[in-house]
Parts: sequence; C-alpha cells; structure tokens
Amino acid sequence: AGGREVNLRQLQPLALYAANSLFCQGYLTTGGQGFEADRQMIEDAGFRISQILPE
Repeated sequence: AGGREVNLRQLQPLALYAANSLFCQGYLTTGGQGFEADRQMIEDAGFRISQILPE
C-alpha cells in the first residue's frame, strides 16, 4: 500500500505475514523507503526473498 512507512510505521513487518508480494522504491503516487530498507525489514522479520523481478 502506498505510504505504508507513514501509516503503519513500526507495524510494517506484521503486514508481511499476509503478503505474497511487495512494491519497493516508490508506488504509483507515493515515494517509498527504498529497496534496501525493505529488504532489511523483511530479513529482520525472519522472512526470505524468493524472487526479485526487474523493474
């Protein structure tokens, strides 16, 4: 969701439990926190990235 960094703040990792994909580095109309920050959040939550698709 656009603005998840602002709206979910520290609860972002909880949303990963229901997710099967993730937009990184910006959304349709909202800037994002960047791929490296997302990757670190995913790993810190104990998940692994199975595939990264090119832009």
